[in-house]
Amino acid sequence: MLSKFRVFVFSDFGLLVTATGLAGVLGYVLNILVKREVSDSSFVEFAIFWGALYLGIGLLSGIQQEVTRSSSRNEGDQTSKNPRGARPFHVALATIGLIAVVLAVISLVVLPHHYFGPPNLESGLILFCGLSGYAIVALISGLLYGANNAVKVVALMIVSDVLLRLIFVGSVATFGYDAIAMEVAICLPFILVPAFVFPITRKYISKNFAFDVSLGKFFINSIQTMAAAGAMSLLISGFPLVIRELYFEVQKEQLASIIFVVTLARAPLIVIAMSLQSYLIAKIRKNSDFISRLRLISLGVFIASLVLGALLSVFGNQVFSYVANQEIQINGLIYLAVGISSGVVAVLFVIGAKLLAEDTHFRYLCMWLVTVIVTLTFLFFELEPGFLLSLVLIAPPLVGLLVGTMPGITKRKNKVNQ
Repeated sequence: MLSKFRVFVFSDFGLLVTATGLAGVLGYVLNILVKREVSDSSFVEFAIFWGALYLGIGLLSGIQQEVTRSSSRNEGDQTSKNPRGARPFHVALATIGLIAVVLAVISLVVLPHHYFGPPNLESGLILFCGLSGYAIVALISGLLYGANNAVKVVALMIVSDVLLRLIFVGSVATFGYDAIAMEVAICLPFILVPAFVFPITRKYISKNFAFDVSLGKFFINSIQTMAAAGAMSLLISGFPLVIRELYFEVQKEQLASIIFVVTLARAPLIVIAMSLQSYLIAKIRKNSDFISRLRLISLGVFIASLVLGALLSVFGNQVFSYVANQEIQINGLIYLAVGISSGVVAVLFVIGAKLLAEDTHFRYLCMWLVTVIVTLTFLFFELEPGFLLSLVLIAPPLVGLLVGTMPGITKRKNKVNQ
């Protein structure tokens, strides 16, 4: 038994799950530390910027997914699957262009009054630097997953990132909160981690690899995956923005509590599923038989979400009041919705990995776009905020799940590359 456990922990999957789990725990610690150390208004400020940054990161994660899918390893005298495939330098240039597009969308559409413009130019520059750093992380991670499957290095990057962020953010929260300093602390690890792991990654990422598609096709696929990832990130990292719209007229104390609970309670299942998506894409493309296990994985995730929702609805207020070191009173229906929602969204990531591995980008895009459209539609409903939040948490991902699994929505379906 012990030997089997040791084999699992040191396998690629085990290391990635362990690293992701550790990152999730440290992410919990970080949010709890900030919540306990700063005022409610400062925590809302922290949560909104955090959501804005990870909304952009969600968009850029589409690059990692497509790099993972399309990268192929050249060994010995073997040629690339596509001799006219994109080269790493060209992909890097395309990535820079995509960063500019992402930043423009965020600055002009998402956060016009919060972090950009003359009063908040510093925050805009900090956000740009954070997104630029993450783009490098996404490119490196995608190459490691797809070209060499060097999961151990990816696990090291995950742990290094969250440890640095915990140290920086914790220091600012503990020794004197300042909005600009906090934003720098949040973004800085994305810049430091690539430099930190470069001596290791250069051994894996050599010049003798290419992509199985041309630069133009890579760009088109990346736009689709980025659009889908942007919709996805609005439902996860950017969800504090949705909550603020639903609870726009409530006091900051209540708003801070709701954001705190929803963010932390959904994290365990969603963060793990999100982090494993690139691994699942690479695994499916290398072994099509792995697809048969996805139903079992999805069923297990959904059952776990039902248990989580039931436990939260009974013990949620006590647990989060203790964790936050202040009284929190939230409707049990919201707790139940949070638990179920985390499972359904996690299943969307599993289904999404299968769709991308099979090169069915259009269906993948439809799945996430429909989910976010349904979410935004609910914002126009005039219902009691708690009940409406419960609907927003559960209904949209269920509709997205139907779109992702029902036949006849994709333009084409290619066989998984063996």
